[in-house]
Amino acid sequence: MTLLHYVAWPMVAFVTVRPSALSERREEGKYVVGLRLFGFISFGPQTIDISVPSSDGTHVELRDNGCSSLISRWDHLITIRSAEGGCVNSDRV
Repeated sequence: MTLLHYVAWPMVAFVTVRPSALSERREEGKYVVGLRLFGFISFGPQTIDISVPSSDGTHVELRDNGCSSLISRWDHLITIRSAEGGCVNSDRV
């Protein structure tokens, strides 16, 4: 189970469409998933469009500029910074 599935479940399930499976490590590019509320009510396809706008050794940013038939633009910026004993994650939607 990927982190995406773990965080969203049981409210939303993601069914991979293209590529046929999601890996734990996201590469830049477009991924198409089917969204299902509570695992069975279809919301239709969603495009997850991953880019890496910034990375300098102290932090990395991942941006999802995705869209779907219900949401014309989804701009989700995830910033991960090193911290003593782990990391700090922040999200801006």
